[in-house]
Parts: sequence; C-alpha cells; structure tokens
Amino acid sequence: MGKGKEKRNVAALTKAPRQEQQPVVPLTVKQGELLLKAVAEDRLRALWTVFLLTGLRRGEALGLRWQDVDLDRATLTVMQSLQRQTRKGLVFVEPKSRSSRRTIPLPAMAVQALREHSRRMAEERLRVGPEWEDSGLVFVDPFGAPIDPDGVTDQLKVILEGAGLPSDRPVHKLRHSCASVLISQKVDALVVKEVLGHSQVSLTLSVYAHLFPGADRVAASAMDAAFGG
Repeated sequence: MGKGKEKRNVAALTKAPRQEQQPVVPLTVKQGELLLKAVAEDRLRALWTVFLLTGLRRGEALGLRWQDVDLDRATLTVMQSLQRQTRKGLVFVEPKSRSSRRTIPLPAMAVQALREHSRRMAEERLRVGPEWEDSGLVFVDPFGAPIDPDGVTDQLKVILEGAGLPSDRPVHKLRHSCASVLISQKVDALVVKEVLGHSQVSLTLSVYAHLFPGADRVAASAMDAAFGG
C-alpha cells in the first residue's frame, strides 16, 4: 500500500438493516376487564391494576414508595425506578428525564386497589414479624423486600396466558393498553404524554399515531376547509 494511503474498512461504512420490532397490540377494554377479574384474588392485584390504569413503566411501579402515594388526593408521584444491573443487582435510580419525574392522577379503581393492598401488606408484616424488611416500597415480596423486575414480567405473562389473553411483552402491553384507552376516550395527546412520562408530545404521537382514529382524514378535511374544497 502506497505512502499516504489509508486502509478503509468498507464494512464500517455500511449500515446494517434495522430490525423492525413488532408493534405491541393493546388489550381491549373487555380484555382489560377480564384481566382485572383474573387477578381479583392475586396478592399483587394492585400492581397489575396500577400497570393497566396508569401506564407506569415496570421499574417505576416497583420503585414506588408509600411516601410517593397520596390516596386522599388520588395521586402518585414517580421519584425513582427499580432496575436490575448486571454487577450491582437490584438498584434504585432516578428518573431519566424531568418528564419521567411526574405526578399522575389515580382512577378511583386504582385508589381502591391500593387501599386494599395497604391493608394486606400490614397484615403480612404482622405475620412475618422481625424478618420483615421495612423497605417502604408499595410492592414487595412476602418478606417486604423489593421485587425482581424480571420476575414480575414472568408472573404477568403467566397471568395473561391463564386468562386466555395475549401475553407478548406483558408489562409494556398494559402500558400500551392504558394509552390506547386514553386515546379512545379522546384524551388530548399532551395529557397522554404527561401520564406516560414521554419527553415530548411528538414521541407520543409517533408511537401511538395509529391509535388516533381518523387522524389522516382530519388532516385532509382541514385542507378542504382551508381551500374551499
């Protein structure tokens, strides 16, 4: 090779084809009702209810503390997230962005589920006694310790399959279902963005554009109106 010439890595100049991830199909309202019925006696019924009705991310729900919940005002505030890291194990991390640190209004059904859950956890704490870990978390294992996020995913998958419901990407499916119901009820995209903790409304629109009914026809009608069509 002559002086001044550099060897070029042709492979580095090419882009690998993007692998399109299959979109998550949300549960219908009827399917959501079937899920809530299936978990009526489940120890973590409140967790599944919160996932479905608030669209929290997995780590956000598992990092939720009782001090972050105001049942009288029917709100919860996302202040931290629980993650499993390869070297450190289970760790709590701060929200990635300002939009992720948010206060969410709770539907009455979620408030009721959390009140019942609080009573149930108090009973468990008495039964376990000194071995109970006082983590302050809302959702804990039978000894009061944080719950492994992967275990939650596996458990929810089993629940969905047992109820005869689609179980692909189970936790994200409930988050997607929450967004779907909000949009079907004509909740403004800005409000959906705040609930889900997206950084920009453009992200909400790009992810859930297909759920906004007749959006393309609205655009065409607007142009007709403007130009007298």
